[in-house]
Amino acid sequence: MVNEVILSELRTIIEPQLRGDNEKRHFNTLLAKLNKSWTPFERMDALTRNLRLELGKVLAEMRDLLAQHRNGLYGKTLEALGIPRSTAQDVVDDYERVVALGLPARVARIASDYNIDLSARRLAPALEAHKEELREAKTEDQARTVLTKVKREAKRKPKEKVSIVNEPVDLTFEALLNHAHAFFKALTVQDQAKKLQELVLKVLPELSVAIVESVMQSPQSAA
Repeated sequence: MVNEVILSELRTIIEPQLRGDNEKRHFNTLLAKLNKSWTPFERMDALTRNLRLELGKVLAEMRDLLAQHRNGLYGKTLEALGIPRSTAQDVVDDYERVVALGLPARVARIASDYNIDLSARRLAPALEAHKEELREAKTEDQARTVLTKVKREAKRKPKEKVSIVNEPVDLTFEALLNHAHAFFKALTVQDQAKKLQELVLKVLPELSVAIVESVMQSPQSAA
């Protein structure tokens, strides 16, 4: 938590650039909330993770309030409070992602009661998949059941993608002969003759197949 001297210096910089008493009151309310929330959030204790949504809401409001005045007022506020700009952006992004789901307020309350951080990125895919169920949940038990499902699915390890590497194929004449030899070797003599006849007819249809017929009539094929 930042001491009052720093906060007073920040107000001296920010307040003259705000429009009217309403904006000044809003700024000071948000400033007090940020100053109170940031320290426990920074520790990332398990019991304080639910502050992420609250902190994201306050940061988003502060950003929107000060962004219209430019002059880097939002950045100066974050700097005075010791909040890294990148961290603030991450928290706001997570908050706005949850808001975009359009979940009823009771869902957020129930999630908080059961220490489920809706802004956790590992929950994002499951929340997206079950957002309609959460919207339609009429009772606390129904909402809790869906949230339990979301939490359980988030714990599952994603299936590893199997990468198929296409090895280069040797298309030299010698390699093709070797493949053909291995293929024909596994066939009977009659099947060899049939396959050879099919091959000749397909590749060289104008070629006489007398040699193939001769093979089929050989004493070995008769056996």
